Amino acid sequence: MKKIQIASTTVILSALIGTGIYYYFLNKSIKQNPIETKVAHLECLGDDEVADFPINEYYSNEYFKYPKFPVVIYVKDKKTNKEKFHFQIDNVFENYRPIEIYKCGIYVIREFNYNPKIRKQKPGYSVELWKYNYGQSAKKLLTLSETNPQGLFVGNYSYDFRIDPQEIYVSLEYSYSGKEDYALVIKNFNNNTDDFVLSRQSLSEKHPEFLGYFGLSVWTKNGSYFWARLFAGAYTEAFLRIARDSWNVDVFPVPDGVLGGTALNVDKGYVTQLPGHVWTGIDVVTEEIKKELIKQGKISQLYLFNLLSRNRILLATTTEPLWNFKPHWFSDNQLQYEMPSGEKKIYIINEK
Repeated sequence: MKKIQIASTTVILSALIGTGIYYYFLNKSIKQNPIETKVAHLECLGDDEVADFPINEYYSNEYFKYPKFPVVIYVKDKKTNKEKFHFQIDNVFENYRPIEIYKCGIYVIREFNYNPKIRKQKPGYSVELWKYNYGQSAKKLLTLSETNPQGLFVGNYSYDFRIDPQEIYVSLEYSYSGKEDYALVIKNFNNNTDDFVLSRQSLSEKHPEFLGYFGLSVWTKNGSYFWARLFAGAYTEAFLRIARDSWNVDVFPVPDGVLGGTALNVDKGYVTQLPGHVWTGIDVVTEEIKKELIKQGKISQLYLFNLLSRNRILLATTTEPLWNFKPHWFSDNQLQYEMPSGEKKIYIINEK
C-alpha cells in the first residue's frame, strides 16, 4: 500500500512539474512571438505612422540594422510611438541586411526549403526578394538564387539590394565576380526591366586602374542618384555615382585610407579618410602592427575628403596608431567621431 501511495505521489508531482514546464515555455513563447492582430489597413503607411522591427544590437551598427528572428514588423503612431498593429514575416534570410522599410512596402530577402544538414541544397531551394505592404499582402519580386530541377545551383544576384525612395527601382549585383556577365544593375519594378546595367568588364575598359568588386552603397534621399563603390578587401578604390533616368556614371577615385566602413555623405559628396590605416581582421596581428607603429612614432588622423571638389579637411589627430575614430553622419551636415578617451565630437559642415 505504501508503495502505491509513493507511486501515486510521484505521478502527481511529475504531472504538476510537466504542466509547469509546459506553461513556462508557452508563456515564454508568447512573449517572444506576440500574437498577430489582423487589421484592415491600406497598402501604404499614413503620414502619422512609422514602421520598424526589433534589432539585434550585437550585430547592428549605424549603417545597417540586423533584425531579431523571427522578424516582426511593428506599425506605430509617429507622435506617441504607440503600437497600432504588428505582423510576422517568416523565412527571412539571415544575412547582414535582409530588410528595407519604406512608406508603401517592406522589402525582404526570404529563403525557402533550406536544409541545414546538407551543404548542397536540393531542387526547390531558393533565395528570393519579396515585397510586403501594410495591408499584409505579399508578392515575390525576383529570384536571387535557386537550386534548379537538375540539382544545379543558379546564382542570379548577390544577397544584397537597395530600394530607391520612390520604390520604383532596386539596385543589385548581377552574377558574381570572375564571370563575363558580372554587373551592377538597377531594375525597374513597374515594368520588370533593367533600366541600368554597368558590366564590370566595360568599366575595366574605361578604368583599367581599378581592380575591385562592386559594392552597393545608398540612394540619395530624393532618389536622384545611386552610389556604389569599387573595393578590394577592406579598401575602397573608387565611388560610383549613377544619375537616375539619364543613367550617367561619375567615377570618383579615393585617396589612401578610405576603408570599407567609411562614413559616406552621398548628398554632399563627403567621405572620411584615415591615411596610412591598415586592416587585417586578426586582432593579434593588428596589435603587433600597432606596437611597431608606436615605435616609429606614427599617429592617426581623421580627414573629411570631398569627392567632388577633391579638397580635404583635417578633423582630428591622436597619438594612438590605427584609431578609427568611429565616424558616422548624424545628418547631412553633422559628422560625429570619437577620440580614444571616449570623448565624442561633432563637426558641422557650414556650406549650403
